[in-house]
Amino acid sequence: LLAAYDRSWDVYADALRQLDASKLATTFAGNALKAAQDEVATQKARNQPVQIRVGHRPRVLRITASEGLVEDNYRNHSVVLDPSTGAPAEPDPNEMVYQRQTLKRLSGTWKVVEIIEEQRP
Repeated sequence: LLAAYDRSWDVYADALRQLDASKLATTFAGNALKAAQDEVATQKARNQPVQIRVGHRPRVLRITASEGLVEDNYRNHSVVLDPSTGAPAEPDPNEMVYQRQTLKRLSGTWKVVEIIEEQRP
């Protein structure tokens, strides 16, 4: 489950860096896929690629044969990039994000189907 979770982050990061949502469906489905596609479309319309950099600390909260829940309280260092130079166009946010992701096994492949971000102080 954690390998599929990590892969979803790799695909997501590549989509935002390249402004290309075509591979998102390999690791996302349902509401999570729609949200990721919308985010890539927004950044593409702005011509603003994003460098995703996060310090993960994932842990599996629940897993069955067909569904799993991963909690990841991670440090976000993601930034918008200048499209012509590839350099960061904003300061590192260096913020904590508290997130839970539901994964489902669909046609034999684990996919992220829901992402819930929690607000904490």
